[in-house]
Amino acid sequence: MEDRPTPLRVDIRSTDRPVVVVEAVGDIDAFSASTLRQPFRRLLEAGHRRFVIDLRRVDLLDTVVGIRAVARVWLTVAAQDGTLALAGASTVREAVRAAGLHHTLTVHDTVDEAVRACETT
Repeated sequence: MEDRPTPLRVDIRSTDRPVVVVEAVGDIDAFSASTLRQPFRRLLEAGHRRFVIDLRRVDLLDTVVGIRAVARVWLTVAAQDGTLALAGASTVREAVRAAGLHHTLTVHDTVDEAVRACETT
């Protein structure tokens, strides 16, 4: 039996700080990459500039398409003078490093660490 990808769900959470947490749950692959990117345009238009993408509940982060989707979000946010940090497991850190983006995209173990990093940049 063929394994089917887990559909990606994106939840937006505000914090008691000026940082919006975008939690991704499921798989980030060629079929779902746009689902990850979609909320950022609306959030930027609403004036938000500091973001954390919580990838801790992502089952599959495609090392090409998934990382490219995250990088495109970063480029969109950076073009609006915003900041972006990631929260994720070691597999996320490894994927970011393998893509050569570890100097640009920081991966933190917890959402709180990522939120603090967004506040200081």
